[in-house]
Amino acid sequence: MTSEQYKISKHAKYTTLDPISRYLVRNFFSKIGGLLSNISFENVLDIGCGEGILLHHIQDHLVGKNVLAIDIDPIEIETAQKNIPFVKLGVASVYDIPFSDSEFDLVICCEVLEHLQKPDHALQEIWRVTTKYCILSVPNEPIWRILNVCRGAYVADFGNTPGHVNHWSSRSFRQYISDYFQIVGTVTPLPWVGVLGRKKDELESLG
Repeated sequence: MTSEQYKISKHAKYTTLDPISRYLVRNFFSKIGGLLSNISFENVLDIGCGEGILLHHIQDHLVGKNVLAIDIDPIEIETAQKNIPFVKLGVASVYDIPFSDSEFDLVICCEVLEHLQKPDHALQEIWRVTTKYCILSVPNEPIWRILNVCRGAYVADFGNTPGHVNHWSSRSFRQYISDYFQIVGTVTPLPWVGVLGRKKDELESLG
């Protein structure tokens, strides 16, 4: 299956015909995949996997790995089963991850934290279930909202995408997660920020 041969997504950013938007999304996938190049891992958990589009695009980095993924939406999981058949899937919340402490070498959680009312709770759970690494990504603000306004989207809300309740710049996001993870890599594919973090032995703050 090629990078474009996944089931139709309900998310506009994955189905848009606009060449600029398509380039930005592909660059995001490429940069997130690149964070995997210099680390060693065997067991992976993707939290908030949605329809599995990210894992589909970075699957070359996951060959031979044990990959699990969860999402709170059972309909999204149903589509993900078709997009990423190499992944074991389940329905679960980031607030209550149904796995043991330090069960995974790597936890991925991309495009999730900006939607959460309790991101600290989610980060604590991510910290709990990983033994080594995490990859986290969020919209890079205010660039995200500026680009939305420039394309005439969500102008009445100053470019804020519906459902985004948290807003971080690249700098503030790295600072925010530094209580939980040592930052070992950062990518800023417009208009996102992605971070590779290594688990700290103890939490510096419980929020």
